[in-house]
Amino acid sequence: MKKTIIVLLAAALVVSFAARLTGQEKNPHRLYKPANTDIMRALSINPTEDQIQKEEYLRVNKLQAQKHAKQRAAARTVKSDKPQYTWVEFVEDSASWRSDYSGNLVWSGACQNTGTTGATFVKVEIDVYNSGGFYIGSAETHVWGGSNVELAVGGAYTNALRPNQYGFFSVRTNIPFASAYNLNYTITDDPYDYYLTYADLDINPVYYGSNNGYLNFSGEVENHSAFYVAYGTKVFMAALDPTNSYVLDVYFADVDGATYNTDPRAVYPHTSEPFSLTFQFAQYSESAGGYMAGLFFYEALTDTTDGEYPFGAFSTPVDGSTVASSVAVTGWALDDTGVSSVKIYREEGSNLVYIGDATFVDGARPDIAAAYPYYPLKSRAGWGYMMLTNFLPGGGNGTFVLHAIASDGYGKSTDLGVATIYCDNAHAVKPFGAIDTPTPGGVASGGQYRNVGWVLTPTPNIIPINGSTIEVYVDSSKKGNATYNVYRADIAGLFPGYPNSNGALAYYKLNTYGLSNGLHVIFWIATDNAGNADGIGSRFFSVSNTLTNSAGLEYQKAAPQPFQPTPALMDSIPTAVTAPVLFKKGYRDDVPFQDAPMAPELTPRIDIHELERVELQLPNLYAGFQAVGGKYKPLPVGSTLDTDKGMFYWLPGPAFLGEFNLVFIMKNPDGTLSKKNVTIAVNPKIYNQ
Repeated sequence: MKKTIIVLLAAALVVSFAARLTGQEKNPHRLYKPANTDIMRALSINPTEDQIQKEEYLRVNKLQAQKHAKQRAAARTVKSDKPQYTWVEFVEDSASWRSDYSGNLVWSGACQNTGTTGATFVKVEIDVYNSGGFYIGSAETHVWGGSNVELAVGGAYTNALRPNQYGFFSVRTNIPFASAYNLNYTITDDPYDYYLTYADLDINPVYYGSNNGYLNFSGEVENHSAFYVAYGTKVFMAALDPTNSYVLDVYFADVDGATYNTDPRAVYPHTSEPFSLTFQFAQYSESAGGYMAGLFFYEALTDTTDGEYPFGAFSTPVDGSTVASSVAVTGWALDDTGVSSVKIYREEGSNLVYIGDATFVDGARPDIAAAYPYYPLKSRAGWGYMMLTNFLPGGGNGTFVLHAIASDGYGKSTDLGVATIYCDNAHAVKPFGAIDTPTPGGVASGGQYRNVGWVLTPTPNIIPINGSTIEVYVDSSKKGNATYNVYRADIAGLFPGYPNSNGALAYYKLNTYGLSNGLHVIFWIATDNAGNADGIGSRFFSVSNTLTNSAGLEYQKAAPQPFQPTPALMDSIPTAVTAPVLFKKGYRDDVPFQDAPMAPELTPRIDIHELERVELQLPNLYAGFQAVGGKYKPLPVGSTLDTDKGMFYWLPGPAFLGEFNLVFIMKNPDGTLSKKNVTIAVNPKIYNQ
């Protein structure tokens, strides 16, 4: 079964309209030409490449028009429940115009749906006039943009331009740039009724850098759906100027994905695939602003015959471990149609008592992804759950038998394994507690997101009430200290008699604007007055910020990257065999760095256990990536690269196990580049040693 689908900012598509309002008159727009009227020649863009892009734009627009025609036909048989209202307007200060390599006019900009209830696809049409006021030609395109919204019916998605949302466009014409003086534009909304699809794509994260002086965006497209393969996938992006109000350029790139049938641009369910996009017009010096994004793909339903039960392993804690406070429960799971959940249980007589849901983490088990290359969800086969044993029966003292049960979308389940643990919180001396917000896998946003949790320590010790010993870490980098000593009734009732029982709550105001959109790791380190320290509440969470500029244009900020690490480029960079790599583990500043031990192939290898923090120090540090299956991806989730200090910090969150091959780029004083390969091996934690 095959459909042609256009997706605006991440998937596609349902919504109803019985009525619309839109301006039908031609709106004038004066074209102010830049001083250099032959920009493409000035930038030395390949004319063949530009022509290919132009033809692809026209082809995509044709497919989009065909889809809209189907939706309008469907609207005659499936009516909306009530009238809907849309009004689409051009964002006046957003437009740029320029010539392509052939000297033809290109006009880019943004628009907004200022209506109140209706969602719509949008078409932009222009009529162009010369300096004498004579008509010299017309062109049209469709608008990319919007946001991904799941509908209440059937898990379908719509990505039309919804109320108050912005979209972007680029009209590529056959009209000579030198002849164009004015244009009139018409922005028309394109109503439709029910036209369902279920693939759910998202672009995350996005990085920007320079490719031979031109602006480059790179990142990954993730398919969140359970059963739908998105193939033939393209990423459309609009680059915004430093004020985030002016569309510098609109461009697209193919996703470097897996192969579905014969198309090598597939994104399988719950899988992420990379893309890299270099703009023809936008130079890197102009890249300090944000971006808007959209997706185009062909959608195909995967085989609905579920032939397998889920399979995998229960990895940690190791069977027979003696534990206290928090313990990471981890493993991996795969299925021919994708694993939908892994739930953690404990035995109570002949019954299983639910504890919690594990979180799937992309990139946590590269060994499993390599061993099962053709399974969906392979890149996020690793799962993890941070369990606070103090909440187990008997105050977390006694023997407990844990189970991890994986399920697929067809209701088939498998018990991945059993681990018996011995909990001894009665003799524990380290601080303990939990983070409540963000929730595991939850979303944080804004400049003052309230990160909340609680901390206690066994008697007779005490946590200083000023919070000076509760340190907040995001991606293994310290952000600050929590505010402490706030009363919380449930914790005071559950743990009476501790020195901090009546002031266990702590909070920290996190500025998420300083973090890229996407997955991160947060945890606290709490130390009592006797010097006992332990981690509190390590978990994964997502940052999702849509910023707004002075013109009201919503956009996202890209995280900078010095360059796009293509395999050819990385192969051309020499390895600095003798460059020192220093490391240390933990959090104490007074512990000295030491030389990293060398593996037989002269690659530094550092062994740590799960939930153990490591710091690396490298000279002239410039960039860093993770090598996975011949591709170069961002550094692992939960890590931070500080090029100013020449430091790399990482505490692998629950789910990470195995060997991780990292590649660090160094920029030498003479301007040349060299690289250093480092292996970090994450081993199961042995709690009772």
